[in-house]
Amino acid sequence: MDEEGKFALILADAVDFVVEVKGRLDRAELERMLSQCRTVRRVVRSQTAIALPQNHPELVEPSRRIPFFAYVHEMSMTPDQLAADIRQWVTEHDASPLERPEMIVVRGQGVYHDLSSPAGIMSRRAAQQGSWKRLQSQQLWSDTGDLALGWAILLMNEVLPAVAAIGRPPVLLNYRGAFTPPTRSLGGYAGSSSTGPNVG
Repeated sequence: MDEEGKFALILADAVDFVVEVKGRLDRAELERMLSQCRTVRRVVRSQTAIALPQNHPELVEPSRRIPFFAYVHEMSMTPDQLAADIRQWVTEHDASPLERPEMIVVRGQGVYHDLSSPAGIMSRRAAQQGSWKRLQSQQLWSDTGDLALGWAILLMNEVLPAVAAIGRPPVLLNYRGAFTPPTRSLGGYAGSSSTGPNVG
């Protein structure tokens, strides 16, 4: 039910991902956004879109969750403060790795990535490069400048969808190697190892 008392039915099996748009992100708005993220991420699809789940058992349950992204027009905190506030919220609310936002895009600045879920885009990229164990549960920041939205849209084409894709992959994936922004660690959740200042 929304604020006007109207009901809306959205089937999780028909949603590839959710994007929340924020005009300005401060601590109060971050709290609201994280609560909304948790609500969305608790919705579970009826099945996985992984074609051969026996080959990737670690992705089956995480792939049934709807990826949550946010786009922010401006932000009143630094990337390090953003990551610290998210860690604090996760601790206070005991939010599981599958209940956290995967990506927060800040216009004109960069993109925050959370590698808590093995089904996440950057998590799967790290696994392909053999660095998943080192980066697991890390928070990363990609310094993209004015290309933040473009970088995010490119990554969104790599999301594990609600239904397995048949045929050719999205054409934008042909350009995924053309732009790799400098990326650094913002720290990690309790129990994760630090990767040092630069990770890519």
